Amino acid sequence: MARSPRDNLLSSAASPPPSAPSAAQAPAPVPVFGSVSSEAAAAAGSPPTVHASQFIMGVNPNEMLLTVGLPRMMFDAAGSPTTGIEWLMTLVMAPGAAANLRDVLSHNIEAFERSYGKIVRDPLFKLPPLTLPGARKGA
Repeated sequence: MARSPRDNLLSSAASPPPSAPSAAQAPAPVPVFGSVSSEAAAAAGSPPTVHASQFIMGVNPNEMLLTVGLPRMMFDAAGSPTTGIEWLMTLVMAPGAAANLRDVLSHNIEAFERSYGKIVRDPLFKLPPLTLPGARKGA
């Protein structure tokens, strides 16, 4: 089965390299930033859009995993309403692809703020300490 260039974003470093896609297999280019209607994205063969406001990041020596979700009204075992998080999907990337994603996000956030103004952030958001269990000292 032929692989698409998008498979590279979902593969770990241990996966074999994909064969070069033919012109018929290659997806249409998607702009790095700008406005794309959902109809245009669907016509270009883009994957479905997933909205997310909650994130969990996992790492191991070969992969970085980004799980995204949304708060949802749920019911506990007793049938009482409660708020929980519905985890929607996990994106698995090689560390190099994750670093590229970081750069693309930074670039697009800067472009967004130049065009639309400063992004309002959650004042309670805090990043956890930069420590990974089992990581080499001095790495």
